[in-house]
Amino acid sequence: MIPPQDVARQRATSGGYTGIVTFTNVDLAEFDPAEFGDTRPFDALVGRFVLQYLPDPAAALRRLAGFVRPGGIVVMHDMDASNPDVSFPRCQLWNDCYALLGALFRAHGIAPDFGRHLTRVFLDAGLPWPDVESGAMTGGKPGSTAFAWLGSAVQAVEPLLLQAGVALPEGIAIDGSLTATLERAVRESRSMILGNTHYGAWTHLDDGPHRSE
Repeated sequence: MIPPQDVARQRATSGGYTGIVTFTNVDLAEFDPAEFGDTRPFDALVGRFVLQYLPDPAAALRRLAGFVRPGGIVVMHDMDASNPDVSFPRCQLWNDCYALLGALFRAHGIAPDFGRHLTRVFLDAGLPWPDVESGAMTGGKPGSTAFAWLGSAVQAVEPLLLQAGVALPEGIAIDGSLTATLERAVRESRSMILGNTHYGAWTHLDDGPHRSE
């Protein structure tokens, strides 16, 4: 498997951004751009599915926002996987498989509805009140990408589910056939289905107390 940073570098190269865009793996609690020879402030701080996995999201956001220039923008994207009713009419298999994602978050002490917390996290970090938008994957039509999304997601986390002691739906094979099984179940129940709700929050920085020392 190609490391994600190598994939990112290949994409940057193919897009003609060599020498403009760089990729580095760092511990966010210790990140300091000065260690990489650059003391200039950033124009933007963008994070996708990052904050919900940190032990103190507000403290991390406060620190990282300190590297952004006044007037720069902070953008964070997180999700909510806590909805217990993601099909109508109810498709029990879809609901049961989707519920596994939230159960795994809870098993590891991670809030499955973290996307809803973004405004509070921004404010606790000392940032200006953010704008927030949200949207959810919605489908049910034969061939919808939602089926492959949930089927592949459950397959990918099955070892973690078993390790955490999360019970799997009975009588269902968690393998390459799951996507088709989900699609068939939704078609038979004639349901509209939902996936995760995604939240995007952003704000422009003033020169207030969030600035890093």
